[in-house]
Amino acid sequence: MGLLNRIAKERRKELALEGHEIYDLIRTGTALERKLTDHINTGLNSKNLNIPAISVKMIYPIPANEISASGMKQTIGY
Repeated sequence: MGLLNRIAKERRKELALEGHEIYDLIRTGTALERKLTDHINTGLNSKNLNIPAISVKMIYPIPANEISASGMKQTIGY
């Protein structure tokens, strides 16, 4: 296991319950992968377990006032 992978694993452990992992996944372009066995009898749609990092389910839209103030382009899919 390389240094970057060890650092990412340690960061994931340290921030496990703080909700920061999603931002690390988006920043590094890593897909969200969930095991089917972790979601038995939860009512979760098993077709949506794995989400690509560039999916609109992971990337939020840019607020309209930010777009007008900075001239940025809206996130693809919104």
